[in-house]
Amino acid sequence: MSIFARIEYKTIKRRMKQDKEAGAKKGIWTNGKQLFPYYYDKNTRSVLVDEMKRPIYRAIVEKYLNHCRYEASISHNFTTAGYPTLHPKSCSLPTQNFKQM
Repeated sequence: MSIFARIEYKTIKRRMKQDKEAGAKKGIWTNGKQLFPYYYDKNTRSVLVDEMKRPIYRAIVEKYLNHCRYEASISHNFTTAGYPTLHPKSCSLPTQNFKQM
């Protein structure tokens, strides 16, 4: 019975890979969450640049290229300047766990 499951698994894996490649050739987004500053448009089924986030992205790139090579430092600069984080819940770490270690 396991031989049939293995064959089916390989077939599904191959078909998924082929579909992702075909979608990529057509310019269709086929994988997960989009990177900053992009968003997925369901109507056109493509990834577009969010014009409201573009200046923030350019500022991040400029800071990195010019003088600030550490991501944590860039993040801290933007947070203290009042820019909201993308995932506020995932950034909050409980301090009790660190004290117990």
